[in-house]
Formats: sequence, C-alpha cells, structure tokens
Amino acid sequence: FYQQLTGRVRALPGVQNVSVAQSAPLSYFYAPAFSAPVVIEGREPAAGEAPPVIGNNTISPAFFQTLGISLLNGRDFTDQDREGSPRVVIVNETFARTFFPNENPIGRRLRVMRRGNQASTNEIVGVVRDSKYLSLGEGSTPYLFLPYLQNPQPAMAMQVRTSGNPKDAIAVVR
Repeated sequence: FYQQLTGRVRALPGVQNVSVAQSAPLSYFYAPAFSAPVVIEGREPAAGEAPPVIGNNTISPAFFQTLGISLLNGRDFTDQDREGSPRVVIVNETFARTFFPNENPIGRRLRVMRRGNQASTNEIVGVVRDSKYLSLGEGSTPYLFLPYLQNPQPAMAMQVRTSGNPKDAIAVVR
C-alpha cells in the first residue's frame, strides 16, 4: 500500500519527493515510545548493566531527501532493503560519534531489541546529519532509522516536499 501511495503522490504535479515514516518529526507520536535498547556487536554491556535505549523511527527510502536531512556517509535505504534481505540501519551523526569515536561505523552491526523481546541484528549502512526529533529546543541525541520494508508498521505518516507553496498541493494529494 505505501509503495503504491508514495508512487502515486510522487507523480503529482509540483511534488518533488515523498516518503512515509512510522512517525513524523516534531509530532506527538515521535515519542519515547519509539525507543529501544540497542546492543552494539563487540561492545555488549557488562553483566547486570542495561544497554542504552535509543530513539528510532521506521522510514521509507527518500525520507532524508524529503525532509532535507543530509546523508554524511554510506547510503540511504532502497526498495531492496526488504524482508529476506540483510537487515540494515542508518544512524545519526551523534550516534556515530558516541558509539564509534574515531571509527567509521559503516559495516558495524548492532541488535535492536523490539517489542516482545524480539531482537534484530542490523548492519549500519549510512550516517545522516542530526535533526530534531521531539522538539526544536532539544540537544543532539543518538538516533537510528530502520527501513519500513523490513519492519512493517500498521500506520505511517506521509511527508511531501513540493516545488511550490505546500498549501497548493494539499487538495491534490488528498
């Protein structure tokens, strides 16, 4: 559904890019509920120590381009990052700096602990510039992104970048 939706919206006049995400940045739903313990391979916490809890979002390809977030290293998600393919993740620059100081995080692996104690091992394929997640006044915080084709969600928010006044596109997108 989301692939068809974004394809149809992308084809509309005045639309430059479109993406979907589990939660839109700076929205009520971009909340701590979208956080998970993360264990970096080779840096497992000591016995009795809890792994860091990292904010995350499940997104489609083109999310970063649609929102104007720069890719600093590696690659973006593609339609090939789907169920059955190697699991991948993109991290922000604060995540990379915090957990991989003076190292390139591309190719490193981490486990994201999801609901119901499910864990997925993901390879870091990209690093993006920090952005705002909860509020404009927040400081930099480690954050990661998962591809929606590997992590299906029942509801997604759509983001649309237009070439003209965004108000003019609302009726057409509806």
